[in-house]
Amino acid sequence: MKTRSNRRRRHGATTEPSWSVTAARRRGRYVLAAAVLAVACWVVFTAALQRPSHVRDWESGFERLPSVTVADGVLSIHNLRDYRLDGDGVVRPGFVDQSLRLDDIERAWFLVEPFSALPFDGFKGIAHTYFAFDVKGQPPITVSIEARRERGETFDLGRGMLNQYELMYIWATEEDTTVKRALDQRNELYMFPLLVSRESTIRLVERLAATTAALEREPRFYNGLTSNCTSELAMAANSVRPGAIPVSIAWWLPGYSVDQLYDLGYIPHDRPLDETRRRYYISDLVRETHAEPDFSVRLRASLAGVQGEPSEGEDVE
Repeated sequence: MKTRSNRRRRHGATTEPSWSVTAARRRGRYVLAAAVLAVACWVVFTAALQRPSHVRDWESGFERLPSVTVADGVLSIHNLRDYRLDGDGVVRPGFVDQSLRLDDIERAWFLVEPFSALPFDGFKGIAHTYFAFDVKGQPPITVSIEARRERGETFDLGRGMLNQYELMYIWATEEDTTVKRALDQRNELYMFPLLVSRESTIRLVERLAATTAALEREPRFYNGLTSNCTSELAMAANSVRPGAIPVSIAWWLPGYSVDQLYDLGYIPHDRPLDETRRRYYISDLVRETHAEPDFSVRLRASLAGVQGEPSEGEDVE
C-alpha cells in the first residue's frame, strides 16, 4: 500500500529537514556569531590596552614634535617643520624656529585636500583639512593635525579608528604643507578665507598652541571617530566660541566640512557653493608660482576680491 509520504518521495517532493540537521545549522550560526564577537572583543581589548608614546621609530616628517609656547603676547615655535622641494623635485627635510607677536596674526584660512574613495566614485566625504595663518611681516604658518606614522607605515582608515597611530599637531611652513601636497603628492587643494575676526583668530592660535603643548607633555592617540584632523579643529574653534561648529557628519567625513562652513557663513557665501569651490581651488596656482620668493603673497593676491570680511571683533553669526 502506497502511503502519502511514499507518493511525495516518488514525485520528487522534499521532506522537512530532520531535527538533527536543523540543530546543526543552529549550532553553526552560534559558532559563527561567537567567533565574530570574540574577534571584536579582541580588537577592542587590544586597542584599550595600548598606550600612546612619543618613543617610536617615526616616519620622516614625524620624527620631531613641535614645541609651542605663548608668553607675553609672543608665540614661539621650536621645530616648525620646513620640508621643501628642491630643483630636482626631491623633498629636503628641515626644521626651523619662528617667533611672532600674536597681535601680528592677520587672518586664517581653511584648506581642504580631498581624496578619492574607490570604489565609490563621486563620494566626496574623504579629505584632509588644516589651517593657515597670515602673519604681518612674516611668512604664513600652518597647523595640520595628523596621524603620526612609524617608519614604513601607511595610513589606513580602519586602523585609524583603533588607536593605531599617535596624534600629532604639525606646525609648518606653507612650503611644507601646501606646496608639498600640490607638487610632490600631486593632490588637489582648496584654500578658503575664514570670515572670523582677528581677535577670534588669535584666540584660535592660542588654543592650538595650548593643545600642542599638552600633547608634548602627554601623548594621545589619533582616532578617526574622536580625534581626527577635522574634529580637533572644530573642537578648537568651539573652545574659542562655544557652539561655533555644531557636531555634524563633517566631523567624521571632512570632505563635507566645506558644506558646513558655507552654510554657517564662515567662508564666502555670496555665490553658489560649487562656484565658491572653483574660486578657491589653488593647486594649479601653487604649481605655477611655488618657485617665486614671494609665493605666499602671489597666492593670496590671486584669491583677492573675496566678499567683505567681518568687522574687527565680530564673527559671522
